[in-house]
Amino acid sequence: MFCSEGMAGVQLGLLKPLWHLYLKLMSKHGESVTGIRPPLMLALTELFLAVEIAAEVWLTVSQSSLFIL
Repeated sequence: MFCSEGMAGVQLGLLKPLWHLYLKLMSKHGESVTGIRPPLMLALTELFLAVEIAAEVWLTVSQSSLFIL
């Protein structure tokens, strides 16, 4: 998943409905006084952090491959 070949066909637009759900949950539970958030919100947070890390690694790998050529 982290190699440039594997990321070439990734369609991040497929995550859009989950992003909208995440934003809705944030507006409802984000400023919770108790600090308790629904498990779905925590799972979506982890998902989007993993996607961000994968995108950063892919970008780094693709940029470094430009210097190899």
